[in-house]
Amino acid sequence: MRQIQRVRLLYSALVFIGLVVALAAVGSGLLRPVQAVLAAQATMTPIPSPTPSPTPWPTATPLLTTDYCPALPAAALTQAYFQARRSYSLGCPQGNPGIVQAAFQRFERGGLLWLNGVIHIIPSPALSGTATAAWLTYADTWDESKPSSDPSLIPPDGLQQPIRGFGQLWREQLGGPAAAIGWAVEAETGYQATVQTLANGLMVTLPSGEALINCSSCSEIGPAAPPAEQPVWQILEDWGEGFVELEAGASEEVWAITPARLFRFEGEQQANFLVASNFLTETQSSSRRFGLDLIKIAVAPDGSLWLATTYGVYHAIGDTWPHWLADKAIYNLTFDGQGRVWVVGRDRNSLAGKPSDFPGLIKFFDGVQWQDFPPPEMSTGISFEPHSIVIPPDGTIWISQWGGQVYQQDGQRWLPRGLAGPGPENWLVMNRRGQIWGGGVANRGWARWQDNGWHSPALDFPNYPAALLAVDEAGNAWGALAVSCYWCKIADLNRTGAIYYSDEAVCWLTAQDGLGGPPLNPQPLFYEGHIPRPDAVFDIAVSTDGSVWFITQGKITVFRPRGPVCAYDVQQ
Repeated sequence: MRQIQRVRLLYSALVFIGLVVALAAVGSGLLRPVQAVLAAQATMTPIPSPTPSPTPWPTATPLLTTDYCPALPAAALTQAYFQARRSYSLGCPQGNPGIVQAAFQRFERGGLLWLNGVIHIIPSPALSGTATAAWLTYADTWDESKPSSDPSLIPPDGLQQPIRGFGQLWREQLGGPAAAIGWAVEAETGYQATVQTLANGLMVTLPSGEALINCSSCSEIGPAAPPAEQPVWQILEDWGEGFVELEAGASEEVWAITPARLFRFEGEQQANFLVASNFLTETQSSSRRFGLDLIKIAVAPDGSLWLATTYGVYHAIGDTWPHWLADKAIYNLTFDGQGRVWVVGRDRNSLAGKPSDFPGLIKFFDGVQWQDFPPPEMSTGISFEPHSIVIPPDGTIWISQWGGQVYQQDGQRWLPRGLAGPGPENWLVMNRRGQIWGGGVANRGWARWQDNGWHSPALDFPNYPAALLAVDEAGNAWGALAVSCYWCKIADLNRTGAIYYSDEAVCWLTAQDGLGGPPLNPQPLFYEGHIPRPDAVFDIAVSTDGSVWFITQGKITVFRPRGPVCAYDVQQ
């Protein structure tokens, strides 16, 4: 796993419990778009503004289940969508959300909504957040040649007569003062509404930001039951402690690496390759467990493999392994929409000295040479210590630092994007569609970046450290329980398994579910953390078919869900 992160986790654990704690790996699994690597680029300071029409990213193949959706609804509708779909068969979002001109007016027993020349009659239950049957709709036929209102209709105190198109419909079609929806209780409001089509209905925002749900062809559903078809757990390889890193490519392939070999999996098919001798010699990979050697592997847009190590960057191109930045410790790498390679790290001498004496670096490879990119400006006395880097489709650059602060480069300047409360602490992970999660280890949960802010689902996160490792195609997060205590008798510091975190549920998957093989029998005492545990997770990657890949105690374990992930959880 990410060996440099093991050292940081050990330091944090010693401060927290004052005991020797085994290091658990943390890191980030990034998926890439399929694009050609461009030829040499000119020096870029700062980076160009995001391209207005970026190259589309591949669409994931959805799982065969009605509960899995390949896309999330618009951010403004996400919370209401997940709440409502627990009780109603809304179906998945269809297409992209839209922003349209709208008007709304609230009445005593309902409301009127204008969208694209059509007036919808909204019953009271819909205004309280309940999905309702199809709304009655009428074409808006009012124009300036018609009266705006009827002066002979005098509303009771505190109420109003609707005017213009709403007024005409209310008087001529709904019965005026005798209308089922009653008199208006507020003036009509024009605004821009977010509209999301669903498989079985429609969602639209009100001026207040609340969400209306038109459940045109859905039905009420009972409490969710575990799916009849169980998930598939499969162990593809067992090399003891051999596997140290996973990475998923833009198609369904998944790469894994041991100290001496690379493996490329496509389902159950695999190919393996000896790593280059210069890589073995330079990185001393046989000491990977507590060394600072291989930190990350990543699949480039052209399908080739890049490796970040504390001895620089390697590029695996067939049988050749070009090597750059040998005097740098590279902590993380990623690719932008032009196919350029970006890295963060610091001078390798900093591993033996004070970090403040060796400020961190950001570099990108333009196809010919490595170029420096200016890091964020730090406050006096604070050193730039980069940890993670991700670049979403909009071309912005995201950097996290050890200790929590996150920065976004928008093409002109660095913007601080960190949190003092629960949320990003150490690193960032992103899926292929550019959905970013940030998270740490110190029991602070994880958060997703949306609507220019960090948002964490209103769910109870485990009360023990969990390391954020990957984001799936639906935008949900995966991680590993990060602490196994060797010599202390503290049960909560001896956890293994994987954590799944979504807007609907958080659950813990262990060997009892099938992760890493059968559970130990009998179970070791809680303070005997040095005993190999089959569900000790060291890395996670999510392939484009929705399968979740784990390195568990040196094994490659694949989880293929066939329904809601947490329906299988036996620990809750």
